[in-house]
Amino acid sequence: MLLLIALGIFVISSFFVNIGALITPILIIGGLVWYVSLFWSQVAMVHAIKNPALGALSAYANSARLILPYVWISIVGTLAALGGYVLLIVPGFMVSLALYFALIAVAAGDGRGVGALATAWQMMRGKWWAVIARMLLLGLVVMAVYIPMAIGAILSGQFGLYQLV
Repeated sequence: MLLLIALGIFVISSFFVNIGALITPILIIGGLVWYVSLFWSQVAMVHAIKNPALGALSAYANSARLILPYVWISIVGTLAALGGYVLLIVPGFMVSLALYFALIAVAAGDGRGVGALATAWQMMRGKWWAVIARMLLLGLVVMAVYIPMAIGAILSGQFGLYQLV
């Protein structure tokens, strides 16, 4: 009887180990599909804003060729921003802010690679404080919306103390 219980525990534990090994590649593939669809949607949205006559399907069709340059600029911009943060906080913030618009430059078709980074840097020239003020204002608006919702969820008992820790 004890041998049967031990065998059952072994089978059940090995089943869960195998499930974990099976789920990991599925999660990785799902994450990659999610990121590609996210990038593709962002590029399609910029195409639709740039040309309002485009429908949703044609915006996606026109933006399919820009997914890889968009991902590349995202990686290069992130590495450049990390390099700026290694120097100090202020240069890192400035590089992050300027290169944020490189993704929009790629999506709008105004450049690829280093050209998109240069275009984004030129777009920010002389407009640093205006862009910072707008981003801070947007952050305050988002906080003004989400803080009351969070307080309401906490006060309504939707979250227990164990969920907040």
